[in-house]
Amino acid sequence: MDLKQNFTNLYEKYGHFKLFLLFIPTTYIFYFLQVYIEPKYMMYIKLDDYIPFIKYFIIPYVYWYVYLLWGYIYFAFYSKEEFTKFIKFIIYGALAAYVIFFIFPNGQELRNTITPDDIFLQTIYNIRSVDPPANVFPSLHCYNSIGINIAICTSTAFKNKKWVKNIAYISTILISMSTVCIKQHSILDVFGAMILSAIMYIVIYKPSLRRKVDQDQDMITEQ
Repeated sequence: MDLKQNFTNLYEKYGHFKLFLLFIPTTYIFYFLQVYIEPKYMMYIKLDDYIPFIKYFIIPYVYWYVYLLWGYIYFAFYSKEEFTKFIKFIIYGALAAYVIFFIFPNGQELRNTITPDDIFLQTIYNIRSVDPPANVFPSLHCYNSIGINIAICTSTAFKNKKWVKNIAYISTILISMSTVCIKQHSILDVFGAMILSAIMYIVIYKPSLRRKVDQDQDMITEQ
């Protein structure tokens, strides 16, 4: 009886960890899209030509992996509710992006030729070798960094810790800049990530605002 009760208590406390399993099918879907979907639309605007290639921005680009991993682990242990919202934001956004990749197969031709003669360029070279310039709009690199920023800024854990929120804002800005400064993305991909983030924020974090919008639309329809 005690063993069963202990198991029940553990599940109630850590059962939400099962949400990590959602990354298995989403990873396979992304792999399928990368392998089988051929880009037809190249993402580019004139502004991209004015954004310089800066190899040092590989640092915040790679920092994204650590930053995101920290977010998953921290919120998983801190709060079931906040973790669930965070994972929903990431997964729902990824699925929405996959739909866009499928119906609007896109890519980019902004990558410059580099000679991997230092650690920064070598890292960029290695990433490019496994990350083809396809399925770039919206940028999930930017979208996920915005997601963890929202999770931090809405968390009760950091309610009175302005310095943590400032770090989150700076991290999001630098990560987003890195995607265009090492030519992994067009600035259009960043804008796409911002729009998708705003939509998912309303859907997941502001349901009351979503209901108000729905009510306003119903009133307009009735009129």
